Amino acid sequence: MEATRYEQAIKDCEKAIEVGRSQYAPYELIAKAYSRMGAVYKRSGNIDKAIEAYQTSLTEDRTRATQKILRQLEKEKEQKDKEAYMDP
Repeated sequence: MEATRYEQAIKDCEKAIEVGRSQYAPYELIAKAYSRMGAVYKRSGNIDKAIEAYQTSLTEDRTRATQKILRQLEKEKEQKDKEAYMDP
């Protein structure tokens, strides 16, 4: 993610989720992979996908940090939708 190879980072997270599920990994680790995927989508500017990933992360394991990030993203999306709706 730091090297701005977002597609590769997302593929790595998906692979981690797949391997984690096949190895019966704890839900916390699966949630962490979804949370990282959300962070990658957020960095790349895809807020809708980021919100979706964070919501999936919360279904696996509810953490305050993830809830806080999700609320912040939802507010940001709402603000952008309002700005896009305004007609100068």
